[in-house]
Formats: sequence, C-alpha cells, structure tokens
Amino acid sequence: MDNFTIWFSINATLGPLAIGAMAGELFNLGFWEGLACILVGNVISILPGALFTTFGCRYGTSQMTITRYSYGIVGTAIPVMMTLFTHVGYSILTLILGAQMLSASANVPSTAGIVFVAFLAWAISVSGYTIVHQIERYVWIIVLCVFFVVAIVSLPSIIDDIALPSSSSTTNKLGSLLSFVTLIVANYPILYTCAADYSVHQPTTFDPLLVGGLSFLGSFLPSVSLELLGLVLMMGIQRHPAWQDSYQLYGIGGLLGGVLAPLGVIGKMLIVLLGLGVAGSMAPIEYSVSLGVASLYPQLPAAFYNSVMAISYTLMALAAADRLIPLFQAFACILVYIFAPYAVVLLLEHFFFRRGAYPLTIWNDRTKLPPGVAALAATSIGAAAAVLGMKQSWFEGPASKVLGGDVGLWLALATSTGSYAVLRIVERNRTGR
Repeated sequence: MDNFTIWFSINATLGPLAIGAMAGELFNLGFWEGLACILVGNVISILPGALFTTFGCRYGTSQMTITRYSYGIVGTAIPVMMTLFTHVGYSILTLILGAQMLSASANVPSTAGIVFVAFLAWAISVSGYTIVHQIERYVWIIVLCVFFVVAIVSLPSIIDDIALPSSSSTTNKLGSLLSFVTLIVANYPILYTCAADYSVHQPTTFDPLLVGGLSFLGSFLPSVSLELLGLVLMMGIQRHPAWQDSYQLYGIGGLLGGVLAPLGVIGKMLIVLLGLGVAGSMAPIEYSVSLGVASLYPQLPAAFYNSVMAISYTLMALAAADRLIPLFQAFACILVYIFAPYAVVLLLEHFFFRRGAYPLTIWNDRTKLPPGVAALAATSIGAAAAVLGMKQSWFEGPASKVLGGDVGLWLALATSTGSYAVLRIVERNRTGR
C-alpha cells in the first residue's frame, strides 16, 4: 500500500485546491466545464508518473538512472537540474500556501509560518527512505479528515451554485478550457523525474500493474477531489461575504478559515493541521531531488544538497509571499512546457525503442549508453514549440492569440514526439547505442 499512501500524501495538499479555485477566478468556467477539465487533465498528467513508478521495482533503479538510457550520463544532468529548479519553485508555492493557513487560523506571521513549515519538511526529508515512507503512511489521513470536514461544512450552503452557468463567452470558451487543462497538467510534471525513487527498494516480484494502479489512484483521487472542492468553494464565495473577506486577507488559507469559522477553536485547529501538513507533500520530493543531485556530484552527501536547497527556497518564499496567484500560474505552466517533452522521450524509449528491456549492467558506462543528443534535441524542440503557444501575463505566443488560450502543452507534446521518433532512429543507426 506504500505506493498508494505516498502519492496520496504528496497530492493531498493545498496545491490542487488552489488550482480548482482558479477555474472560476481566472478562467470563468462553470462547474460542469471545470469538472470535465479536471478529469481529463488529471488522467493525462498522472498516467506517465504511474508508469514510471513501476520502473523502480521492475529494474531496481532510481528515476534518474532510467533517464540515462535516453539522455545518456551527461545529458541526464539537464533533467536533474530541471527537477532541482522546479522543486525549489514548487516548494516556494507550497510554503506560501502553508503559511497562509497558519496566518488565517493562529495569526502566525507569514515569515514565521514559512520558516517553520520549511524546517519540518527538511527534517522529514533528511531522515531517509524508510522514515519518509513511514511518515507518509499517516500524514494523508490527517489531511484527508480536515478536507472532509471542510466539504461537510461548506457544501450544503453552496450546492445551488453548481447549476450556475459559466461567465466566459463562447468566443474565448475554448481558450479557457485549454488553459485550465494545461494548469491542471502542470501540477504533476516534477513527479515524472522522481516517480521510480519511491518503489526502488520494493521486491521485483511485485506486480507492475498493481504498483502502477495504486500509484495512479493515490494521485488521482486526492487531486480530483480537492480540485473539485476548490472549484465549488470559489463558486460560492460571492454569496458568503465572510469567506470573501478572509480570502482577500489570506488567500486560499483564508478561504478555508472562513469556511471553518463556525466551528470556532476546532476549526482553527484543523486549519493549523492543514498548514503543517503541507510539509508532508514537500518532503518526499525534496528527498528525491537531493538523491538526483547526489548521483551527479557524489563528493558530498545528499543531506548537504537537501539543506542548501531548503535554505534557498525558504529565502525565496519569504520574498515572494505576496505574489502567490500570478507566481503560481506562470510557474506551473512553464513547468509543463519543460517536463512534457521529458515524459514523451521516456515513454517512446520504453515502448518503442527498448520495449521494456534495459541492460542494467551498463547504467554507468557512457560508451554503451546513448549519447543523449536525440533526447536533448527533442526536449529543446518541444520546449521551443511550447513558447509559440504559451499565454502568460508577460508573454503571449502567436498560436495562443489565435485560439485565445494556452496551447503550449499540446505543441510541446506533438513536436517532441515527432522529433524524438526521428532523431532517435538516426542516433541509433549512427552510434549503435
């Protein structure tokens, strides 16, 4: 069940709730449109990660070791550095959300909340594989109970809002739908580069279908549920002035605080638990990223890289605490532009070029592993094509102007698929690797 609980714990956090809230706030979508986007977006984004989880127990290797069979030893440095950068960004956003919860419930200054949650996540992540798994087995239960209470308290008063139509016009409806799906998909790509790390110590006799299925459900169930909860809470905010006031003051944390305000002290305690619970979603990824960096630079222990990373994202979170929504939207979408080609490369390599066969004895032999030129080129082409379709406050590509929404994800998927299929054939023919 570890394959279920660790992914449930990672995803049972405030991020999906914030994403669901953006359906109405940013894209003016109604409930049924938002629901369709949430289901489609989560299936697209979670399936690759669930497959990559099976690599750990099947081959006994970490995610970055498997990556070498496409990107080569030198080329794998790019996904590792991308993962490091994106984890720092993810941690900044998560820390701000956690601090909002503590501020909304206990009047804790945002700076103190950010520092405390960051320390808690760091302490868990440096404890090692076994401790991380043991903690994640139980953290998700606490967080799930809090969200369940939020749903019970709020839904009876906003159930009528579900039938309200969207406020987006038909001219920009397609663009809004595409942009929201992209935002949902962007919540997961960093997990692609660490998925196998959480099953690497499991027996090779484990059924890959069961491992992948549990990993999928562990990500899908909390993500869909919390995104839907965020969607309906934001739909009902107009009819609840107290919620609106709390949201204006403390963001998502304030919204939840307003919902639970009728419960008095118990509601405040639940919000504090939720704010501290975000550390449980940060710690596994922090652990995995530090392992990836240590695999490139083994001169220093993973705990050192973990500590440097924790200090860095804490300082940046302190500086960015008042710019959460624009930061979240811009950062999340840029993530998917980068990691969608990475997922495409590994999927094509696994199913079409290697057909699941990885000679494990060559994992550290650069003369036998691929040079990685095809993988790096396809990743670059996909990322460059995504720029043509991106839609951000600071830049809008020509394709997004035509369709009225962010189509960078779809351009990245199409171009990286086509380019890697061709370039990898050429690379294999020329090098024999």
